[in-house]
Amino acid sequence: MVSISKRDTLKAMAVLYSLTNETRLKIIELLLQRYRIGMTPSAIAKVLNLSLPTVTKHLEILEEAGLVNYIYTRGGTPSKLYKITDLYITVQIDLSKFVKAFNRSELERMAASYIQKKIETKLPRNITIDDIKNTLKTDQDTAYVVYEYVNEKKIDLIVKPLASMILDVLERENKKSINISELKEINADEYWIDVACRHIQNKGIYTYRDKELVRVEVE
Repeated sequence: MVSISKRDTLKAMAVLYSLTNETRLKIIELLLQRYRIGMTPSAIAKVLNLSLPTVTKHLEILEEAGLVNYIYTRGGTPSKLYKITDLYITVQIDLSKFVKAFNRSELERMAASYIQKKIETKLPRNITIDDIKNTLKTDQDTAYVVYEYVNEKKIDLIVKPLASMILDVLERENKKSINISELKEINADEYWIDVACRHIQNKGIYTYRDKELVRVEVE
């Protein structure tokens, strides 16, 4: 059984949102008919007479909500085989937090504001509800959903901006390598700088080892 705790406000919202679209309900109905077998996105698109990009987008929303999951097919060209996660869903909603999370644009603004304020001083390794409450001068319920959102979107909100700041330092100082101990101007705990360096390494232009970021020389 898929069970969403009252503590997971954004997950509850994702589940409810995913079930408010007619096309997604048709996809769920189709997958229920093939509960044990599953279907590929292309098969779903063919049966429902939809484009593959449309089906893929709806499946991503259902997957984010935890209503479907997938495995890769074997043999030939690998393809995702989607199945319903479970036939039953239990969703608990804390209404006081849910209404705070409903305005997504405001939630995004507050989360971005919090991260910006902390980077101006010192972004701690452990982000807490109390710190969000005090920094934004808001109430406990709002701080809670902002906390959830920051944790859900930490790659976009924290890691990518810090990675850009690190690359800016390298470009400005015309360096091909840098140790994270040299990045004192970036007001973030070493943990986040380390994560940002690993993110940069994943792009393939730099390697990251022993806390040193080194540009890969192309011959």
